[in-house]
Amino acid sequence: MNEKEKKMNDETKKQISLMLMILKEILIDNGVSIGLDLDNKAILFFSTDVYCDTCKISGINVKIEDLVK
Repeated sequence: MNEKEKKMNDETKKQISLMLMILKEILIDNGVSIGLDLDNKAILFFSTDVYCDTCKISGINVKIEDLVK
């Protein structure tokens, strides 16, 4: 793989940034927080209210590998 193939182009960076901004708004509107499960290499999406009230995570997890394969 040459050096050019390793770099992320500006359009890709813009698209990812836009999607993350949209995700942020959706999460805020729905009272959802994000965490990392390092043991399972996953991103956690969970109810902020449930976590604040009970210290328990109630939601879903997405393996990072599933996002980049």
